[in-house]
This record gives sequence, C-alpha cells and structure tokens, in this order.
Amino acid sequence: MMEVKGSTVGYGDRLQGITKGWGCGYVTIPKGHPALARLLDADDSFFYYEVDNFTEQITFSATQKDGSYKIGFDTAHSWNDERQDELWVTEKVSELKASIEAYTIDDAKKLLEGKIARLNYEFENLVD
Repeated sequence: MMEVKGSTVGYGDRLQGITKGWGCGYVTIPKGHPALARLLDADDSFFYYEVDNFTEQITFSATQKDGSYKIGFDTAHSWNDERQDELWVTEKVSELKASIEAYTIDDAKKLLEGKIARLNYEFENLVD
C-alpha cells in the first residue's frame, strides 16, 4: 500500500510580517499513487491544483528527490485569522490526506480514458 503522509509547519518567527494563521499543511504523495493522475492533469486549473472534497487552496506543489509529490496550503491569506491555529491546520491536513487516499486506480483510469477520448476527437476534427 502506498502511504500518503501529512505534516505541518508553523510560521513561528521565521516569517516577518505574517499576522494571519498559524502555518502550513502538507501532504506527500508517493510516486505511482493514482491521485497523481488527477493532480498532474492541470487542465481545470490556471495555477492552483484542485483536490476533490478539499476546500483550501493548494499553494505549494513540488516533486521530491525520492520521486514523491508534495502539495500544501498556507494560512497567510487575507481571509485567514487566529482561528486557523495549529489544531485547525492539522485537521485540514487530515482532510487533504483523506481526499488523496480516497482516489483509486479506477478514478485515474476514468480520467485518462476521458482525456484520450477528448484528444482522439480533437485529432479527428483537425482542419488542414
């Protein structure tokens, strides 16, 4: 089983001028996890990834040295305040982790089959 891992990092004194929430939440997705098919298919998003059943804005994403993929959110937005404390960030990490873990290989197959069908349609309708 591919383990999805969650973590948090508090702002502490590292970021001068951050007066909003407590910190950031991250989820590390192992290489080969089916959720990567959804996350890396960015057709539906201009900049931020969208994760099904997760309401926070994903503001960080990066491939790690071991081939895993890390995504995260922060609480330094204008709408964040003291309610987005360490407990809140930890709960949101659990929600994000659950959303990623719920994504199955069948979900990835459906997504890719739909993408292939769209590409085939576009190819067949190319105008010379």
